[in-house]
Amino acid sequence: MIFDNLFSYCKNDIIIDDANLYIEDYIDGINIINFFFKGDYIYKYSNDFLYLIVDYYNVEKFRKVYEKIIECYDNIKNKPIDYFINEQVISFITSFSKGTGHGYSAIYQLIIQYHKNYTFFKNFKIIMFKNTQQGIFDLVKYYVPEEKIIVIDIEKIYKFRKIILIPITDYVPSAKLALDFYPFISKIASNKLIRNEKIALLKSSNSQNLTCDGIIPYKFIEKYCSKHGFQFIDPTNFNEIDVIKILFHCKTLITSWGTTYSKNIMYLSGKCKQILVIVYGKEFIDQYNLCIKNNDGIISTKCKNAYIYFHKIDTLNELEQFFIR
Repeated sequence: MIFDNLFSYCKNDIIIDDANLYIEDYIDGINIINFFFKGDYIYKYSNDFLYLIVDYYNVEKFRKVYEKIIECYDNIKNKPIDYFINEQVISFITSFSKGTGHGYSAIYQLIIQYHKNYTFFKNFKIIMFKNTQQGIFDLVKYYVPEEKIIVIDIEKIYKFRKIILIPITDYVPSAKLALDFYPFISKIASNKLIRNEKIALLKSSNSQNLTCDGIIPYKFIEKYCSKHGFQFIDPTNFNEIDVIKILFHCKTLITSWGTTYSKNIMYLSGKCKQILVIVYGKEFIDQYNLCIKNNDGIISTKCKNAYIYFHKIDTLNELEQFFIR
């Protein structure tokens, strides 16, 4: 198996008997290397880069990721199994389980499909990656009984009696996905958690951030909130269910481009009338410009009843001027 023939060693099965799972952390800090395999083959729907990503990008863009998948497979394919788990399981492990909008987009879809097909899935356990971002864990634990969840460690080979893989269709949260997931959030958000309906949910220098793109100095945010009557929310200080309760009752939201924007607008209700999105930092600006160029539906002027306004800011000085004006 080499880069040029990797996809010829990928199987399309989504219901698999007696297959093995391996997970390894990846040095870029965002995704993991994860795949089910048996004999000479890898199951493509167990790894986002083997099916979902290729619909969005040329494979050459992520050549290092594919080469790492091959390297991991070559290193462990002939090693003995560390754990045999005699269970039927559904994989809630994705290549972005550690977070990002991609990881949340996947988990929303998995939760929807799990409940939609619960009659069939009720006798299956759920497997999740040990280092899954806490917010994703919070969501799954709310919608799936905790005793049904099996947590998987890194750098161990697991074998399962039967596995179901649920293919993901939306690489990032979409307007359709927001509508599909709405019944799941409306059931839990009936009570207000805070009174203020003007929420600032921004990528702050005081927060724990998975990446360094688009971080806004907290002192700017503090001044803006004080002047305009917003309440700053740091999601890392809240259970994800509480974040849903806060945003469901929000009427005005200012947020950052990236995961902060793409996942959290999923939690808004029809009460929200205005969303301000700050696009700051080279990586985020490049992403934004690419979305405009591709016209791929990620850039929208409206979410439910809220109008969306994007503010592209190039320099720290411009950022300061925006937040202290």
